[in-house]
Amino acid sequence: MLRPSLAPGMATMLALNLHRDVSSVRLFELGTVFGGSTAEVKERVGLALGATGAATATALYKAEDALFYETKGAIEALLAKFEGTVSFDAGELPAWIAEGRGARVLFGGEAVGVFGELSAAELQGRKLRQPCVIAAIDGQRLFETALRQPVSRELSRFQAVERDFSFVFSDAVTWAAINAALHGWKHVIGPEELRSVRPVEIFRDAKGKAVAAGSYSLLLRVVFQSNERTLTEDEITRWTEWVVAQLKGLGGMQRA
Repeated sequence: MLRPSLAPGMATMLALNLHRDVSSVRLFELGTVFGGSTAEVKERVGLALGATGAATATALYKAEDALFYETKGAIEALLAKFEGTVSFDAGELPAWIAEGRGARVLFGGEAVGVFGELSAAELQGRKLRQPCVIAAIDGQRLFETALRQPVSRELSRFQAVERDFSFVFSDAVTWAAINAALHGWKHVIGPEELRSVRPVEIFRDAKGKAVAAGSYSLLLRVVFQSNERTLTEDEITRWTEWVVAQLKGLGGMQRA
C-alpha cells in the first residue's frame, strides 16, 4: 500500500496528541507520496500541515474561524519564500474537508494543494471533539521553484509618524477587503513614505451596546516615514484624509 497523500497520517497524529491531553497542536510533515498506476508509480515530495487548539489569530477573526485563517497565513508565509504568487479559490476539494470550510491553494495560478477543517465524519471516526485544520501541499512543486531573493534597505535616520484610525465596519467587510482598498496608497504617496499598515485592536460587543450586533470596531495603525527628509504636517494631513476616505468608501463609520 502506497500513500497518495500525507493528510490521513496528519489527521492520525493530531488525534494521537489530543487523546494524550495535548489540547493545542501544530505539526508538519515532509515525505514521499505516490501517484500514477501499478504499471508506472510516480513519486513526489508531499508537505502536510496540521493544527488544532487555541489559535493565535483571534484578534482578527471570529473564534470559530481563527484556526482556519492561522493555517492560511502559515501557507502564505511559506509560499512567500518562493518566486511566484499565492492565491486561494473554492475549487473541487477532497471529501475529508468539511463543506464550506476549505480552499484550494494556487501558486502561480496552478493548484498545488488544499487545506481546510476536517469533516464531521472524519472527526467522529477519530473520536475528536474539537476542530482540526489540515493542509496538503505539493512539496515537489516548491522544490522545483526558485527561492525569492531577499531585499534589504538602509534604516531611515528620520522620525516615523504614526496615525491611528478607529472605524466601525459591518462583519461583511473582511480584512482582505480593507487591505486591498489600502494598497492604493502606494500609488498615492509612494512606497518610500508608507511603511506599515496593521490592525491593532478589533472589538465585538456581545451585548450590542457599544458596537451594534453584526459589526466590529477596528483600530488601524499606519506608519509613514521617509528615507530622505522629515515629513511635513501638510503631507501627513493629506495622506490621513485619503485613508479616511478609503475606509469610508468600504462603508466604515469613523469613531471619535
